[in-house]
Amino acid sequence: MFTAYDEKGTAVHLLSCRDKEALKRWKKEKRFYCPCCRSPLTLKIGSTKIPHFAHISNQKCPASSERESERHLSSKLLLYEWLRYQRLDVQLEAYLPSIQQRPDLLLKNPPFAIEIQCSPLSVSLFQKRTDFYRKHGLKPLWIYGGQTVSQDRFRLFSFTSFQQMFFQYSPHWGYWFPAFQPETKMFHFYLFLFPFSPVKFFGVQVSLLMDQLAFPFSLRKPSVSRFFTMAQWLEEKRRWISRKIRYSKAFRDPFLKTVYFNGQNPQLLHSCIGLPVKHSIWIRSHPVEWQYYLWSDLLYRVKIGQTVHIKQGLVVLLRRVKKGELVIREFPLIEPITLEKTVFQYFQLLASMDILLNIGGGKFIVQKQPIDASTVDKQYQEERLLLNKYKEIILNSLQI
Repeated sequence: MFTAYDEKGTAVHLLSCRDKEALKRWKKEKRFYCPCCRSPLTLKIGSTKIPHFAHISNQKCPASSERESERHLSSKLLLYEWLRYQRLDVQLEAYLPSIQQRPDLLLKNPPFAIEIQCSPLSVSLFQKRTDFYRKHGLKPLWIYGGQTVSQDRFRLFSFTSFQQMFFQYSPHWGYWFPAFQPETKMFHFYLFLFPFSPVKFFGVQVSLLMDQLAFPFSLRKPSVSRFFTMAQWLEEKRRWISRKIRYSKAFRDPFLKTVYFNGQNPQLLHSCIGLPVKHSIWIRSHPVEWQYYLWSDLLYRVKIGQTVHIKQGLVVLLRRVKKGELVIREFPLIEPITLEKTVFQYFQLLASMDILLNIGGGKFIVQKQPIDASTVDKQYQEERLLLNKYKEIILNSLQI
């Protein structure tokens, strides 16, 4: 940290003194205390790290969640100077006694609490601090400060469970993720994120130097409106199913166990299972899994001409969640989308494919009972037909 109290209770800011010799004299002559927990601090003046204060003992400070790395100190300082340059009313490490929190950066207008998080943090602590800021009338902005997000050869970004806590939602950028790299002084924004698996996402990356950007963030919407094709989606779906069969133990994996128990082959499931569905990001499990459970536990059991309600679909998913066979994602920074809405969006997609008929009020009539392909070659033919006939309908349903 850069701020402490001396023995007289006077605030001491390291940014007001950059002279290392003067800081060494301070270290000999003064005693320093944490503005939050009042425990003793030491002034660290090394040859590599930025001069900073640190707790002497291992006492847990309510406003501190991690030992500060050089990366975190550097990021905090750079962002503070960047906001000051824009003449914004910003405070570095302002302690908020009413909630016992000390955000990295505090803005009054607009009211933001900005945190640059470099090391992993538990979901519960992330959520707790976020809730505290909101109750204090501050908008929390968490910026990821760790290592660069990876992208595989299939152009899919990988986000760990920790990184996914930083996801936010905007009507302009969809689900998005902000990151900052102090080494290059660059912001990296990952926009229009759409999940393919628990950790793999389609999306677009926009990278900007600090001096190219103002706060609050205002990014130009990329000219490309679609960031994956149905051909890409189907290819990834095939790869996922192949890996599932190869690496999972069939009668221990809940999905494979259900498929085989029903006398079906996971590689031959009808192509309406495993479709991209808007806001399906809230379900961590793969789309093939949760959509298959809707068919296995509900739609396969309904005769043609009979009615199903989205609440029945919701019951199916919640039952599987309770049994640990489906996993829901947690996004502390986003207002949750209900699972009922996700079921409705999937049913609506089936209606656009003439499998269901929407009669209003959350009710749908089953018009067709899809039949699985008999061979892998026929499965590929069916998927090509799906691609040609419904790809525009499916992709348009994902638009923000």
